[in-house]
Amino acid sequence: PVCLAISKSNLYLACTESDDSSSHLVLKEITGTLDTIKVGDQYDNLLFFRKESGVANNTFESVKYPGWYISTAFKDMEQVEV
Repeated sequence: PVCLAISKSNLYLACTESDDSSSHLVLKEITGTLDTIKVGDQYDNLLFFRKESGVANNTFESVKYPGWYISTAFKDMEQVEV
């Protein structure tokens, strides 16, 4: 598994689930160091399985929420979402 951080910051992409069970991709600020993240701890929503397919295709699936993938839109300037 990998964590996806914003370069030169302490912000990481995280999956969250709202009260109505909808998925959200958010930025989460981490103030401490991330040594080892285990399933069930407070940072497990930062973990993604990365799978490479082809030369330039990568998929990222949430470890905490199996079946949730980071996706992009086909049009420019649209949201990245889960």
